[in-house]
Amino acid sequence: MEKFGGKYRIESNRAKFWDYSSPADYFITICVSGRECILGDIIDGEMILSEYGKIVETEIKKIPEYHKRVIMNVWTVMPNHIHLLVSLGDYAFDNGLSTIDNDTVKKIHEFSLQASPQLPQQRWWINPKYQPNINEIKQYRKERRRMLIPKILGKFK
Repeated sequence: MEKFGGKYRIESNRAKFWDYSSPADYFITICVSGRECILGDIIDGEMILSEYGKIVETEIKKIPEYHKRVIMNVWTVMPNHIHLLVSLGDYAFDNGLSTIDNDTVKKIHEFSLQASPQLPQQRWWINPKYQPNINEIKQYRKERRRMLIPKILGKFK
């Protein structure tokens, strides 16, 4: 908690040096700025969406259109945050819903194959006590911006 001067409720649980384009299931929580309850209200145990909540719901349903590998398993809108369970299928997976063209998919796939071996994640999993040097950290942060999960979330937001 000291790391962020008490600004955040919990430490980040983001996996260090994970390739966020890898086929896997990702549990994602996105909070409304200031934790304002603008997405709706819970009345008698049921979530009643506000106009903002309805917009968020509509946009969540569009997420599988962002990329052929994206599968939206489960999601929920709460008054001041949303939960998403996003799965990335294998590199050849096609969800049948995406509007992305094949050339773009091929470029993203090639990037994932190129980026993964360069990331020090192999050393991370073999030796959890491994401490990356500053150049590896900078390289990873630069590469992470181009990974699929951050791109999906950026487009959604």
